Amino acid sequence: MNFSARHPSALFDELGSELFSTLLSASQAGEEIFRYNYLPLLEKAAYWLQELPLERKTYAERGGALKFTLLSSLGTLRMCSGVIFAPSSDSEHRRLVEPQYRFAAFVASLCTVPLIVHHNVAVTVNGSPWDPFFGQGLYSALTERVGSAQYQVEWRPETHERPSAALAVLLISWLLSDVKWAQFDRTVLRSMVEAINPAGIQAPSES
Repeated sequence: MNFSARHPSALFDELGSELFSTLLSASQAGEEIFRYNYLPLLEKAAYWLQELPLERKTYAERGGALKFTLLSSLGTLRMCSGVIFAPSSDSEHRRLVEPQYRFAAFVASLCTVPLIVHHNVAVTVNGSPWDPFFGQGLYSALTERVGSAQYQVEWRPETHERPSAALAVLLISWLLSDVKWAQFDRTVLRSMVEAINPAGIQAPSES
């Protein structure tokens, strides 16, 4: 499969505005916070994933990984609606940390998808291997090339091994570099990192 660089706005246009409206509603964050906190991370994911597929058996089509990212994020936010976070805390503390837990669950879902992609897909940019964890995002790797840059995608050999969640540490340092984590409760952050689990994420429904 051969691909060219595409800006996140073009990729999002193809997915439709209704999906983003549904994500906004499920976040329960309000439009301003959603645009300031949630949307930039989705854009970073799009810079990273471009039109990569997810894996052989599910979302194997062009752009499948990004589509899966948005749908799995939506599913995660919907599940948060039925969860009582920090149930042993007083109401004031719960009021403070519940939005943090919801955002952290969203982040964990977001970080999990690239791990699945990297486990299943090998990418070359103009003939050179692209390693997402020790370099730059795919969009930057393409647009900084002189001339017309393209990338090629091949499936990695099938294996019984699971995607490594340990690589999430490298991914977080790039994807989440602009988030003000000092404002978050430490328990929330610990739960977020522990929730990054490629083996546990499910292929979501579009409904």
